[in-house]
Amino acid sequence: MNKETTKSKLVKALIYIFLVFMAILYLAPLFWVFLVSFKTNKEIFTNPFGMPESFNLENFTFAWTAGKLGTATLNSFIVCTVTLVLSLIIGSMAAFAIGRLRWKFSNAALTYFLIGMMIPVTAMADGTPIAGSNLSYTLDSNGTLTISGTGAMPDWEYTSDTLWYDERENIKNVIIGDGVTSIGMAAFY
Repeated sequence: MNKETTKSKLVKALIYIFLVFMAILYLAPLFWVFLVSFKTNKEIFTNPFGMPESFNLENFTFAWTAGKLGTATLNSFIVCTVTLVLSLIIGSMAAFAIGRLRWKFSNAALTYFLIGMMIPVTAMADGTPIAGSNLSYTLDSNGTLTISGTGAMPDWEYTSDTLWYDERENIKNVIIGDGVTSIGMAAFY
């Protein structure tokens, strides 16, 4: 009995050591990002892993104003709230219909929802920015914006809605591929 207790204590200790190691492994990058957020650009490049010389709060002010984080936070709150409410309403109705009602396509509906939960949308994307349903764009280091693919580019309400808006100062040339049938409104102002 004493051997069993010693063995279980050893296993428990090894599990705790592993969990502490994993916690450090996951929390260390977050701690590093937190420390870097207080550094100046010079400090980041000269001593990236050291402690900041002084805790510089100007980075947060700059990020809040230049990144328009107040507007982004409000937009995220609105989108999350609306998405949550709609998902709860539609999901609960669909769950009731799939779980309780027996109809011709109940198994197909269940399979459709299960596939949607098992395969994330990001797994189907290739990482290329999309400028329309069949269009993509690239901006090279020389400032050439290339729009390629087939079909029409969508109309944007504002120039700031275009995918290349933040890079507009860097654009020197624009190449439109042969398959692009039309340029969207407000694409280039």
